[in-house]
Amino acid sequence: MNLTQEDLIDITEAAVKGAVRAGEYIASCAGKTLTRHQKRATYLPHEPTLGGASEAARLVTDVDLTSEHIIIESLLPVLKGYDIGLLCEEREDDNSRFVKDYFIAIDPLDGTLHFSEGKSGYSVAIALIDRSGEPLVGVVFDPAEQTLYQATRGCGARINERPFTVPPIAEDATLSLIHDRSFGAQPIYPAIIEALSDMAAKNGYHDVHAYEYGGSVINGCKVLENNPALFFKLPQPGAGGGCIWDFAATACIYREVGAHATDVRGKALHLNGPSRYLNHQGVLFTGAAAVHEHAVHLCKDLVQRPGHFNHEKTS
Repeated sequence: MNLTQEDLIDITEAAVKGAVRAGEYIASCAGKTLTRHQKRATYLPHEPTLGGASEAARLVTDVDLTSEHIIIESLLPVLKGYDIGLLCEEREDDNSRFVKDYFIAIDPLDGTLHFSEGKSGYSVAIALIDRSGEPLVGVVFDPAEQTLYQATRGCGARINERPFTVPPIAEDATLSLIHDRSFGAQPIYPAIIEALSDMAAKNGYHDVHAYEYGGSVINGCKVLENNPALFFKLPQPGAGGGCIWDFAATACIYREVGAHATDVRGKALHLNGPSRYLNHQGVLFTGAAAVHEHAVHLCKDLVQRPGHFNHEKTS
């Protein structure tokens, strides 16, 4: 089946409905006592530690599970009507993404740890991806800020129903590094900041501002709103570093605004590989072409240094 532009818009509308409904439910649970679970560790040849090693990676609550149910319920008409596969963070992979022409990837609550701590930085993410791994629809809803990001291939991107564009870089701008908690805990983190400071000075930026915000999904959105900025994860040997559902929706939004969502080599993200994890390729998200070019060189240098591996996955 080849989806038409009208079909993609129909699926986008269903995804928006599901993301907003789930986000409203999540917002209603903020500040309440949560029932916590630990994700079951599954050992597979290509996924040695499902969920990663960190608390953020292994934590799941009843809010995550209910949010996922709400989203799937909203998507059922398009899933059945267009014969679309499904990949969900809180469900086993049924491998329909390798059989059907398209599949939808769902992260019902990215940034669960931040949510459980009463902090912002969590979101809902839904993406439509074709079997080759190209994202065609991306929807992200931030319940804390009540911000809706959406994109459909060929239709541009929107933020709260308004056209979404990357702001121009101001003179003497500060370069922002937006990251998650595990990224900041890496032994190589001070070296990353030092290397970024050198890069900023050589390319006319006033300074570097590095800060932890939230999960991978919303961090990617914040990069676009704070140009010049970047968010990246270096490759690592073990499972982790984020999954398909962490990056697919934002990758679609980036393409539609002319920004850059790639692996750390500057190559296209492969969003339908044998493993759900992207640890083998790393990720690099930037709003500006110049920042992206310099960041690719920076990442190349960093991965050659000893001790760079981050064995924890953001939630």
